[in-house]
Amino acid sequence: MLSSAAGRSWCEYKGEASYLSLTAGGVTADRAAWWYPSPTRGFEVLADKVAVYPSRMDRITVDGITVEAQEGDFYGGWITRAWSARSRARRARSAGDPGGRLR
Repeated sequence: MLSSAAGRSWCEYKGEASYLSLTAGGVTADRAAWWYPSPTRGFEVLADKVAVYPSRMDRITVDGITVEAQEGDFYGGWITRAWSARSRARRARSAGDPGGRLR
């Protein structure tokens, strides 16, 4: 269950974000999610979407794959091992390593 949490933040692109607490299994993670109730023009598609900080959850999966939080706690993005491997290969190719082995 999601419930309103204290605090707001501002994104120069998307506008004002509101925070939510997430309760599951009798445990509440305060400010574990955020959303843009009235996003700025061009980002209206975000109005009914909720993003979750994976670092504030015990475990989150996408299509059965456990996600890994980005380092730090500023961004709420996450990656899966499959995405991470593709991303490393893409970066390696753009750096001149056609085999995608650059680490």
